[in-house]
Amino acid sequence: MRENKSESMTRAVLDTNILIRMAAGGSRSELFNRWQAKRFEVVMSFSTLTELRIVLARPEILEYVTGKSTQEFLLFVDEHAHFVQPNLSAPTCRDPEDTSLIATAVGGKVNFLVSADPDLLDDGKLIAELSQLWIRVMRVAEFFKAIDNS
Repeated sequence: MRENKSESMTRAVLDTNILIRMAAGGSRSELFNRWQAKRFEVVMSFSTLTELRIVLARPEILEYVTGKSTQEFLLFVDEHAHFVQPNLSAPTCRDPEDTSLIATAVGGKVNFLVSADPDLLDDGKLIAELSQLWIRVMRVAEFFKAIDNS
């Protein structure tokens, strides 16, 4: 697991829902392909990795992501994600289950928190607080535009 960071590369925390889509899509996932091409760095904490492992093991997820592809994806994550300590004084949102994700984004000093979760995307107070820390909350399509313009 990598723990160092490159200040020049775009850094992003990806919500578990986004990571699951990447695992399911494999090489068909444009986001996964861009990560593999080093267009951005994925930042995680051990708590966000644990959540990913738990969700990937759910029977309803295994209908879409095979055990083999799950293991291959988790191996890639272990080898290529940058692991950081979450900042426990980070802002919070209306869904307490998103606390570790937000704390990881703040602790990792990322540029982006990428999600499809309305609890993150539609929380104006959270977005304002994170923008003061130079973290933008957005959907994948917006993230593509942002990294394509950087």
